Amino acid sequence: MKKITFFVVLFSLLASPNAMMAQKTTLQDASIQSADGTIRCASDAYYEQLRVKYPDMMSREAAENDIAQKIQELQNSSNRGGTIRLPVVVHVVHNGEAVGVGNNISDLQVLSQIDVLNEDYRRIPGSRGFGAGVDTNIEFYLAKEDPNCNPTNGIMRYRRSELPNGGASIDSDIKPKTFWDSSRYLNMWVVNIGGGILGYATFPGTAPAEEDGVVMIPSAFGSNDAPGVFIGGVYNLGRTTTHEVGHYLGLFHTFQGCTGAGDSVADTPPQAQPNYGCPSTPPDTCSGGDDDLIENYMDYSDDVCMDMFTAGQNARMQAVLSGLRSSLASSGVPDTDLAQASNDASVNVYCFEENCGQVTPTVRVGNFGTSNMTSATISYNINGGTNQVFNWTGSLANGEVALVDLPAYTAAGTDTFNVSISAPGSDERACNDSYSEVYAAAPVDSYATTEVRLRLTTDTYSDETSWTFEDSNGTVLYSGGPYDGTTEDNTTFNETFAVSANECYTFTINDAYADGICCGWGNGSYDLRTDDDTIIIDSDGMFGASESTAVAALSLSTGEFFIDNGITVFPNPATSQLTIKTANTSVLPDSYEVYNILGQSMVRNMISSEADLTLDTSNYSNGVYFIKINKDDAALTLRFVKQ
Repeated sequence: MKKITFFVVLFSLLASPNAMMAQKTTLQDASIQSADGTIRCASDAYYEQLRVKYPDMMSREAAENDIAQKIQELQNSSNRGGTIRLPVVVHVVHNGEAVGVGNNISDLQVLSQIDVLNEDYRRIPGSRGFGAGVDTNIEFYLAKEDPNCNPTNGIMRYRRSELPNGGASIDSDIKPKTFWDSSRYLNMWVVNIGGGILGYATFPGTAPAEEDGVVMIPSAFGSNDAPGVFIGGVYNLGRTTTHEVGHYLGLFHTFQGCTGAGDSVADTPPQAQPNYGCPSTPPDTCSGGDDDLIENYMDYSDDVCMDMFTAGQNARMQAVLSGLRSSLASSGVPDTDLAQASNDASVNVYCFEENCGQVTPTVRVGNFGTSNMTSATISYNINGGTNQVFNWTGSLANGEVALVDLPAYTAAGTDTFNVSISAPGSDERACNDSYSEVYAAAPVDSYATTEVRLRLTTDTYSDETSWTFEDSNGTVLYSGGPYDGTTEDNTTFNETFAVSANECYTFTINDAYADGICCGWGNGSYDLRTDDDTIIIDSDGMFGASESTAVAALSLSTGEFFIDNGITVFPNPATSQLTIKTANTSVLPDSYEVYNILGQSMVRNMISSEADLTLDTSNYSNGVYFIKINKDDAALTLRFVKQ
C-alpha cells in the first residue's frame, strides 16, 4: 500500500501581515540628529512607523479633533478639577548586570526620575523645574499594586536575553511581554535603544495597548542631582523623560515650522528647527516672530536649560487626561504600600507555547506573603470545563516567583484558560488567587503529502533574507540564505523538503532588516505547497522580522483507507450521540478513541460492526472533543463539539 502522510498545517505568524515598515527606514534614519549623532527624540519617526504598521489606528487628525473638543469643554466648565495623579511602572531591561550597574539602573535612579517629573510638571519652587511656565497639576507616582492585585514597588526588571527573540525588538519582543494594562498604568521602558536615540513615546490613541508608553535609555533616565546617582553628559537631569511624557500626553515638538498650525499651541512662538545646547541668547528661527522658547521641555535643549510648559501646552495635556487617557487619570491604582500578609499566593499566565496544535500554558506562581511558600495546588480548566489539578512544590521567599509549565492540551480555536492557586494556610489576599486569559490557537487544515515544496522570490535586498525548515525537536533539516545581494536579488528559488509521518515541522523566513520581502524594493513573496501543488500558504512577503508556518502530522499516519472512504463524523455539534460516517461500510475502521480538550482519553472502543460506529455522548460535558479513528497502522483525528 502506498504510504501517505496526512498533515495538519498550523499558521503561526510571528509578525502581523500589516507589520511591514517602510523599507530601509529606521527610527534613526527618520529622526533629526544633532551634530554629534545624538537623536534627542524619535517619537515622530515612531508615529510614522505605527501608522504603517497599524493602518486602522486613530489618525493624528482624529486625535486632534478629540483634544480640541475636550479643550473647549474644559474652558466652558466651572469645575476644572484638581491635581491628577498618574501611576507609573518602570520596566528596566538589562543584560544581566547587578542592580545599579550598567543598564540595570538602581532603584535610586528610578526614584530620582519620578522626582524630576513631579518637579517639572508641578513647577515646584526651589527645583530645576521652577521656571517661567505653569504648574500643570499633574503628578506621578510608582504604582503600589500590579495588574494582578499583587503588591509592588512599581519597578520591574528583565534580562533582555530571556525575553522573546532575545529582546531584539523593543516594540515587538520586549513591550508585549512586559507591559502592564496601559489604560491604568503609564508604562516606561528603560532600555538600550541604539542608534544614538535617547527616547521616544506614543502619542494618545496611536498605538495598541501592548506598545503604549515611553522608552528611554538608561543614561538619560533619572537625575545626576540625586544623592547616590551618577549620570554623565548633558542629558543627565531627567528631562528626556519629561519630554517624552509630554508627547505621551499629547504635546508636539515646539519646532513645527514657521507656517501652519505649528505645535497646535497658541502661546509657543513659531519655531523652524530644534535648539541644542543652552544658548545664552535665544534665537528667532522664524523671522519677525518671538524668540524660540529654548527653556521649553518640548525643544531639544540640554537638560540644564529646560524648565517650563506653557499654559497652552497644559490645556492640551488636561484635555488628553479628560479624553483619550481619561482611564489613566482615574485608574484607582494605590499610591501607598499594600498591607503585608503572612500567606499570599498568586498566579497568572506567563505565556502559551503552541507546537503543532498542542498548547502548553506556562503560569507564573508568586509568593507575596512574608512566610516562605513550599507547595501549592494549581487548578485549571479550558472554557469552564472539568478542573485539572497540578501540585507544585518548591521554595519561594517573599516577592519571589516561579514559572510552571502545565500539561499541554489540544488547541481548538479561541479558548479561555482559567487558573487558580491555593497554598497551605489561610490566604490573606484572595484577589490574586485566580486568573483568566483568552488564547486564540491557529486554525488547522489537513493535507496528504510526502513532501513540502517552497517557492521563494527574493526582493532587491536578498542578502537580508534567510529561512529554516525544522523538525519538532528544533533540528534544522533544511536552510537557505542569506542570498547574494547582487546576483540573487529578485530571483525565484525552488526547494523540496522530505517529510515523515508522526512528525511536526516549522518553516521560518527571516528578514534581517525586519521589513519583510515586499514591497517598494522589489516584489518578494513565497509559498509552501504539497506534492500535488496544493497551496499550504501563499505569502505576499509582507511581514516584519520573521514569519513562521508550522506543518504538523499530529501523530497521524493516514493511509488510503481514510482518503478513499471520506471518513467524517455527524452530527457536529452533537447532543446525545455521534456517528462515524464512512463511504464503504463493508470495510470498517478498527477502533476509535475520544479525547477531551486537555488531551485526556475519555473512551476507547473496538469497531466490529456498523453499530459500533455510533457512540453515546449524552453524558459528555458541553465543549470541544477529538475522536481518533484507527485503521491498521494509520489514524485520523477529527474535532467535534458537544452541546
